[in-house]
Amino acid sequence: MALWTEWISANETGGNNFTETAVVNLSGSYGVYASCGLSKFNGNGGSPQAEIFISGYVQNGNPYEGSWDELFANGISSITVSLTVNNATAKGVLTITTDR
Repeated sequence: MALWTEWISANETGGNNFTETAVVNLSGSYGVYASCGLSKFNGNGGSPQAEIFISGYVQNGNPYEGSWDELFANGISSITVSLTVNNATAKGVLTITTDR
């Protein structure tokens, strides 16, 4: 079993959505449990917002895109995490536990 972490941060002050992404390549194909969460949030103006989510993964060589809070699957070789902010500064983390 192995634990992987990927920290991500984003900042936006103009009232428009801004998304930062990071890709974790696992150097193999694994059974995984992955989840993400915000660790810091500061508003930079009116109606500040932040959202962190798993925005893609590769399973058995096939890419998938969407929006998930967690992933529990076999045959995963890559996971993409995204952090979207609007009038905010935020930091979050993706944690991945593999079966090796």
